[in-house]
Amino acid sequence: HSCRKNTPYKREIGKNGHRLKPKHFKTMDIDELKNKWQDIDCRTEKLEEENLRLSREIAAGKITGSKEKLTKSFKGSLAACFFLPILAPFTYKVMEMPLWFSWAYAIFGIIMGIFSLVICFRLRKIDLSIMSVLTAFEESLKIKQTIFYARLTGIVTGGILLTELAAVILFKNNDLYMQMGFVGGLVVGLGIGIYKIKRQHSLMRQIIDELQQCK
Repeated sequence: HSCRKNTPYKREIGKNGHRLKPKHFKTMDIDELKNKWQDIDCRTEKLEEENLRLSREIAAGKITGSKEKLTKSFKGSLAACFFLPILAPFTYKVMEMPLWFSWAYAIFGIIMGIFSLVICFRLRKIDLSIMSVLTAFEESLKIKQTIFYARLTGIVTGGILLTELAAVILFKNNDLYMQMGFVGGLVVGLGIGIYKIKRQHSLMRQIIDELQQCK
């Protein structure tokens, strides 16, 4: 078998002794080179814009999911709040609570219900398809502030009502079953309330974080 050896490329020599350029080699024009670089830059910019668009779409999807969960949570709070005015006469006639307590109990439910209704309405307004990211971010901060005021009102007013209710049931009422029911309901209610507050805070934080990434 014969092997064909690779021979190094030999340049052609001209009559004047200078080496000639290979026939396949062509000098590239400066303008052509600039055009190629501009074309690469345009493609890079389009790729970056596409990546930004996709990232915003993904963030918008996450925001929508968190927003729907948070709205659902406050809708549940809204339904529970409007039950309080209905139960207010029961606290006066059956539980023999003071008249001021029954009125405060009903008004408390109405105020907290209004808070929940406003929060649901504001959450519904956050839509990246019809508003800028900056506007949505500012609206989310307003919602966070409204939630803070709602919690502050609930803790202060609810604490006062709960203290009065505990004083009557535990110290003025001799019904053991009512006392046990109150303590059990208090423990369960506090557990559910704390979980709900933490859940709402986490969802609101997710919305704000995703909007910050879109900016």
